[in-house]
Amino acid sequence: MERIVSTTNNKVATNTQIIAKHFGRNHNEIIHALHYLMGDCGTAFSKENFFTQEQSNLYWVTCAGFMVLSGLFLGTRNARTKITFYRRV
Repeated sequence: MERIVSTTNNKVATNTQIIAKHFGRNHNEIIHALHYLMGDCGTAFSKENFFTQEQSNLYWVTCAGFMVLSGLFLGTRNARTKITFYRRV
């Protein structure tokens, strides 16, 4: 089974490539949704929960950030992934 969460910057997180693959979405679609949410969630929440790798189109998403982002993706995969995060926190 592919590892979908890891520890990055001392936070339990996943990245947008893994999210796209897990939900069967295009990575650019996930990035577009993330940018929308970052504008909607405010600077403090976004800085704490969404961060990029240097010179990359890949974002790392913390557990709290994923809970907000995954609200856009319904179904059993969403529930299973949330449970995976909860077990790691």
